[in-house]
Amino acid sequence: MSYYLSSENHLDPGPIYMRENGQLHMVNLALDGVRSSLQKPRPFRLFPKGFSVELCMNREDDTAQKEKTDHFIFTYTREGNLRYSAKSLFSLVLGFISDNVDHIDSLIGFPEQIAEKLFSAAEARQKFTEPGAGLRALQKFTEAYGSLVLCSLCLRNRYLVISEKLEEIKSFRELTCLDLSCCKLGDEHELL
Repeated sequence: MSYYLSSENHLDPGPIYMRENGQLHMVNLALDGVRSSLQKPRPFRLFPKGFSVELCMNREDDTAQKEKTDHFIFTYTREGNLRYSAKSLFSLVLGFISDNVDHIDSLIGFPEQIAEKLFSAAEARQKFTEPGAGLRALQKFTEAYGSLVLCSLCLRNRYLVISEKLEEIKSFRELTCLDLSCCKLGDEHELL
């Protein structure tokens, strides 16, 4: 160790921090004498030159890492320490079912309160926007709960939405009010 400190090609490690009782302190080592003998201290780099950060969302290879931590809730205590607690079994099952909502056979006879939470969880995970699978999932909810899912829909001046989401709109069979004014639909359109 003393050889390393007296070496001429000593690399300045930069500041060293230590957490003690929830407080972050900078550790002053015996290297102060060595640092003062250096002519010009190197600027400290947190990351090496050329380091880049990539934001990864919805990548298939990240699912294994997500599954390892998905069942924990990470929080910080007042002292700044990391604390984790397990999620409830209900929230884990709700997350699993909402990820696979298009594979549900039927929701008929399922309690409305739980179905509402399942619908919200699937919507938060954007499962209804997936092509094909989203329509199947939406049909399961509408066949079981009818007007509780959607009873009124205003598509005034939204002819592009009608052309893009026609099958989804047709799946709402229990609509009591559908506003299609100013959509430039002909008299023979299938929604009419």
